[in-house]
Formats: sequence, C-alpha cells, structure tokens
Amino acid sequence: MPVTDSFIILVCNGAEYKTVKRGLRNTSLYDRIIPIPIGIQAVYRFLETSNIDRNKPVILLGLAGSLSKEYLVGDVVVYDSCCYLEKGELITKSCNERLKDYLVRRINASAVRGITSDILLSESSQKKKLFQQSQAVVVDMESFAILSYFATAAVVRVISDGVDDNLPQLNQAITATGRLDGVGVFFAFLKQPAKGITLIRNSIISLKKLEAVVKQLRG
Repeated sequence: MPVTDSFIILVCNGAEYKTVKRGLRNTSLYDRIIPIPIGIQAVYRFLETSNIDRNKPVILLGLAGSLSKEYLVGDVVVYDSCCYLEKGELITKSCNERLKDYLVRRINASAVRGITSDILLSESSQKKKLFQQSQAVVVDMESFAILSYFATAAVVRVISDGVDDNLPQLNQAITATGRLDGVGVFFAFLKQPAKGITLIRNSIISLKKLEAVVKQLRG
C-alpha cells in the first residue's frame, strides 16, 4: 500500500511520545516520529508554525478516554471519523479510508467514531453527557485538529480511562503550549489521591498496550 511507505507519526509529548519512541527504536519509523502538544488549540498553533508538509500522510497515535462501556482500558481503536462541538454544532472530519483500513487490518482494531474535546474530561458524568451529545465512543484532545490540517490522516488510540472512571482534575496542569506541568500534576494528585491512583493504574496498562501496538507497525 503506497500511502504507508512514507507516513509520519504524530504523538503527544510526554509519556506517550517516550512510549512510541521506545516501541519503534531501531526501525525505519523511529525518525518519522514527531511530538505534538496536548490540546486542540495548542495543536493548531503548533501546526501553523511547523514545517510539516500537510500533504504528507500522517498517523496520530496516543491515548484516549472511553465514552462507552463497550470500550475498556487497554482496548485499541482506529478512528473512522472524529467530530468536534463548535458553538453547539457538531462538525465531523473523516479519516483517510485507505490508511484507516490498513490500520484496522494491521493492528486488528475496531473502527469507531471519536470526538475531540477542548478540555480533559475527568468526571464520568462529563463523559456520559458528551456521548449523549455526539454518539462518539472515544474522546481525545487533538484528533480533530490533525484531521482538519492534513490531507491524508488516520488515528489510532488506546483507551486509557473507562467511561465510569473519575480522574484528578488536570486541566490546570496543562500549559498554554500544550505540556503537562509536573508541579500542577503533583498537587492535583495530592488533592484527589484515590483518583490519582486510578489514573496511574490505567496509565501503566494503556502505555504498555500502546508500545505493543506501535510494534505492530514495524516492517
């Protein structure tokens, strides 16, 4: 499949980026990995000043939250499309069909409808409300921006928190440039230790699965 011969890999900076780099070490894909910020607005700003060719095929890898009991921590999904709520209107962008189909076969994953949120959803009630608004089953903070910018793009996500999981409130720990501030994360965990333990436990599972998934892209 020619489109896969030259694709680049985008992944959020931090733990996800380190995991993908580790999974693709000593492969031809290693030098094609590009870190991006966390959050849709930070991604838009990053892309506007980057020198990444928008006609280059891209695969966005990373973690995401589940909005449905059907998808659990550690499950892997490939986006069929991704939507975004803009001033109450649901806008949808489709992934590249050929690249999506290739990934579904390659990593043996389900094709799903995703949604990009402006904020990190920490409460189960927020996730359930967003599902009702969109019928999307997976939520992240970057995919819609990537699909809006690149002509040929696909998305692979590993579920990092279930629809019933309540997590620490980390939005204040995300900087304007799209990075997680360690001090902010520490205090968020300090305020809500039980939720912090849930996040840590889920992260260990999902990052391990993410590394396994990227290894399936080798070759």
